[in-house]
Amino acid sequence: MNGPLSFKAQALDNTSPDHYQISDELLPADDQTRRRQVTNQISEVAREGEVLLQANGAELIFHRSRFLVQVYSEQLDQAGRRAPILCCGEFNSNDEPRAECENLIQAIRGFATKIGRTVEPEHIQAISGRLAKLKKKNRTGPLTVGVGIGVLLIALLLVALNL
Repeated sequence: MNGPLSFKAQALDNTSPDHYQISDELLPADDQTRRRQVTNQISEVAREGEVLLQANGAELIFHRSRFLVQVYSEQLDQAGRRAPILCCGEFNSNDEPRAECENLIQAIRGFATKIGRTVEPEHIQAISGRLAKLKKKNRTGPLTVGVGIGVLLIALLLVALNL
């Protein structure tokens, strides 16, 4: 990955500050500068990127080598609605795609755990099973790597939505 992954998730009680994280650091509620930075990164990719998947609220958006993934946790908010988790980052075309996807999966799981949420285990199993298909595609160029990783993320989201 180029740079840190950034995360955002709404508070389930709908009154507490939302959860923000950069790399492995949960941001305190009073760190408005870095919280705004995460929000701006998410907004930029959402605004300028190409939607590769939009189904049942889950989204996968790519803009050059940057991505935005929105998935839902098993937990519902206080109003009974599905609670999204957003992850924004940038893929490095020089890294091995399997390693990048595995790092992304672990980071999403880690963030969810830190904020008391869970990610469907079958989502992780589905993406891990597909990672083997990228073995021979590493170092074939940023577009191939980006598309390959995009396909993996789409597969993850489709399984998440049971489509």
